[in-house]
Amino acid sequence: LTSGAIWLQNRLRREQRELVQRFVQCTEAQEPVALQCLSQNAWRLDAAVDDYYSSPAKYDERLSVDTRKVAALFNSYRSQDDPDRINPTGVCRLLDDLRIDPVSLAALVLAWKLQAGVQGEFSRAEFVTGLGRLGADSLDKLRSRLAQTERALAQDVGQLRDLHAFTFDFARESRDSKVLPVETAIPYWNLLLNGGPFGQLLESWFRFLREAKVRGVSRDTWNLFFDFVSNPDNLADYDPNGAWPSLIDDFVDFLKSKLIE
Repeated sequence: LTSGAIWLQNRLRREQRELVQRFVQCTEAQEPVALQCLSQNAWRLDAAVDDYYSSPAKYDERLSVDTRKVAALFNSYRSQDDPDRINPTGVCRLLDDLRIDPVSLAALVLAWKLQAGVQGEFSRAEFVTGLGRLGADSLDKLRSRLAQTERALAQDVGQLRDLHAFTFDFARESRDSKVLPVETAIPYWNLLLNGGPFGQLLESWFRFLREAKVRGVSRDTWNLFFDFVSNPDNLADYDPNGAWPSLIDDFVDFLKSKLIE
């Protein structure tokens, strides 16, 4: 510990010293980092841990992993036919060992954090780089980091926006696809936006898409729909001459017609 950190720790109340120790146990961070992170998050442990993992660059210490352990973890799931890839069977085993439902938000968060380019598989580079960013070199650490990241999404709209944008490419049928089929988009929107401030408009949006027989959603509409539903004022003060996609214009007209009925 530095002299400044020792002086600060000596002035801490007993409850705060206990929080420092719990933070260190959760994150394996050094005590000066624990002090910094907790003090910047009003001594709320959950918020501090979420902040530490979602914004590691804010703090002095980088998340470190044992690269040999990460390589061994990858090798335990890799394909026999392609040693630099975890195929769908291996991904299912990994999710099962992590106790993660393959169709859950946690599974999508894993793909996002590994920046997976294809559904149902991870390359060696994606896996090694992703676990390095997460600071995880074991299943227990990976499970913990993913749970913390998922909790942080409820408080960080920017992170949720990034995950939402990633999902469009991840969910496409092929790299050449310009639109996401509605039957694919709706389940992903349910994973990402169901509940909270988004849920109020989500069911109406799904009903509109089905009644209007919309077959696919473009990237522009996908991304701007998130911006639209994330701010309730966008509906209350809707400007039909604004920069919203025409599909969202039609959706607002749909909502107004239902109010009149």
